[in-house]
Amino acid sequence: MRELEREIAERLRAQAGTGPPPPDLAARILHGVSVRRRRRRAAEATAVTLAVVAAIGLPAYVSADRQHTHPAGAAPLAPHTTAPGRNSGLQPTSVTMTPDDEEIPRQLPGGWLLSAYGVGSDGGLLGVGVKYGAKGVQQEDGRLWRISNGDTAPAPIADPAGLWTAASGDGIVVWPEHRDAQHDFQLLCRSGGTARQMGAGGVAGDSGGFHVDRDVIVWTDESRRTVWTAKGCAGSPRAIDTAGYAVAFSYPYAYVVDTTAPGRIRKVDVGTGAVVTRTLPSAVTQDATVLFAAGPRTLSYSDGHGLVVIDTGTWRPHTVSTRLPHSKGINGEQTILTAGDDAVVYSTRPLDGDPETDGAVVYRTTGQAKLSTLAGEAYTKGKWLVWRDHDVYRRQQLSPP
Repeated sequence: MRELEREIAERLRAQAGTGPPPPDLAARILHGVSVRRRRRRAAEATAVTLAVVAAIGLPAYVSADRQHTHPAGAAPLAPHTTAPGRNSGLQPTSVTMTPDDEEIPRQLPGGWLLSAYGVGSDGGLLGVGVKYGAKGVQQEDGRLWRISNGDTAPAPIADPAGLWTAASGDGIVVWPEHRDAQHDFQLLCRSGGTARQMGAGGVAGDSGGFHVDRDVIVWTDESRRTVWTAKGCAGSPRAIDTAGYAVAFSYPYAYVVDTTAPGRIRKVDVGTGAVVTRTLPSAVTQDATVLFAAGPRTLSYSDGHGLVVIDTGTWRPHTVSTRLPHSKGINGEQTILTAGDDAVVYSTRPLDGDPETDGAVVYRTTGQAKLSTLAGEAYTKGKWLVWRDHDVYRRQQLSPP
């Protein structure tokens, strides 16, 4: 907390004698609080996992150098010895693409650069403005920006207190916002003009807390055991699960990890309410650091060392044979797993430090499955693939395999 207190004092001193403080000062300070809280929680979760493993002597899922026990038919996240090379030009290799990619400048007003949260099914980008200080320490403007698909300028969407991620769907933009003292975050949805709060129970404040596909939203509230859904910003929230946490969503299916039974995951049809129960390795469902992503025919998960892609029709898993990239940040790294119509992308970027240490792996899931690597963060959704090429993002439509 000393670092945060110094930061607050420095910001207030900087405003002394220069008139009233800017209207977004409070939001920026709250954002700093939330970023540090998330980093601390991630570090504590990893430390607790390792401590428990050391105490009871179980094989550690978070370590790629150990073997794991999996139920029949499941594949372990095994270590691999082939390291991906970094492309000299950032064009993905071994991935069938359209002939030309679209270049999206990252420049924002005031000298900020867009740092993307991901790509929507319509090809639009959402992100926050960043600048890099001494030793690569990242500063954020706390403003949510959107760059639509097409030749349009970046548009400011909102200035949410504590902004740390966002997602978009067909005509909607969704983000978490600190609005009251009773909750860390509430879920906001905007379609057109005014933003609307979705429910009153808050939203889980970590990766996977909410998901958007088409114009449907799925989120887990702060209790971390009740999953809600709504159609569009005007839809009435309704609970679809009361004993789980939604880890992925590809319309119409939400994937809900059962918080009462290790290894159990439910595939919930958000339209009909039909439920199919499946199993995963218990270490996967119990590890809060494991990432999930869903596509129309796949559910994928990763611990940062291995990547498993499951055919959701047969529930047959496939372990992708590659070593995943890691970035070198002063405060660690942020890893993101996304899935589209026929691709899965594992991406990493540093938390402070040299932003050029980011990287990604792109895995095609249909046709003749192919693998490629990128020297830059990347995201997929629907038919789109977006990746960072220094001071621009490049957006391409994945062609049919």
